[in-house]
Amino acid sequence: MKRLAGLLLLAGGLSACTPLVLLGKPVADVRVGANVRGNIASDGGVQQGDPLNLEVRVSRDAYVTAFLLPPDGHAVRLGAANTPATASNALTFALPTNALGRTEVFAVAGTSPLPFPDTTPGGGTNGFADWLKASLAGVPDRAWNVTPQYYRATQYGALRVTAFPAGATIQLDGQTVGVAPALLERVEVGAHTLTVSAAGYAPEQRPVSVRAGAVGTEAFTLRRLPRPATLVVTSDAPARVSLDGREAGRTPFTARIRTGERTLKVTPDNTALAPATLRLRAPETAVLTVECRTGTTFTCALVSVLPGE
Repeated sequence: MKRLAGLLLLAGGLSACTPLVLLGKPVADVRVGANVRGNIASDGGVQQGDPLNLEVRVSRDAYVTAFLLPPDGHAVRLGAANTPATASNALTFALPTNALGRTEVFAVAGTSPLPFPDTTPGGGTNGFADWLKASLAGVPDRAWNVTPQYYRATQYGALRVTAFPAGATIQLDGQTVGVAPALLERVEVGAHTLTVSAAGYAPEQRPVSVRAGAVGTEAFTLRRLPRPATLVVTSDAPARVSLDGREAGRTPFTARIRTGERTLKVTPDNTALAPATLRLRAPETAVLTVECRTGTTFTCALVSVLPGE
């Protein structure tokens, strides 16, 4: 039965909203598995008009009937009712993909031919569930089983993404999809969010719209972030270090800091000494060294600004 379990690839997308009668029975004299075959995405999406098939397998000799529940909610039988099937061979049914939207598929297997009416119901999933339950009311519960599947006919376009710097990471709707430059194929039509990011650069995010069958082009030039400076603070007396009003550590202190104008405050542990405050200008990659000394007062001075790497 490992083969059957593997065929339930997309059925998890149904369980949250599908009536229990359509989800299959773990205890029955026949087990049935189904898989949608074709160029189908992991979320069930398939290009409108592309060929698609339903492959059905059973655990023993049985009779299979497949039903389609298209977006309009009126069930349709696929092929003949009660098609004989064996455990060694799969049955294949062609699936239509002309109607945009979500289509549900149900494969029903019985140990003997099942008494389905000639007419099929409307009313969507719930209407079909009620119809199936009523149709098989006289059949022993163990003598039949059902498995659900679904697919979603849609339309796709593509996005060609370039970026500076090359190799920047591309995310589409929050999911990483490659590195620039890249051609993103099979992007569903409609509105999306494209984000490009790279280490040392500010990320850029923008809304994009994808049209059916078209290739859109998006070019990004990321802004390089200033490289941090390094601040070194030494003191002959134990002291706390604050930067721009926030506690940053204790002496001896070394840390990477943002470039630009910064306010340094060094507060001795000895409360008899007043804190020392300095205004610093931190260039990119520079190493700023501040020395603090205790005399009649506690003083700090910038003693060097050296270029960094």
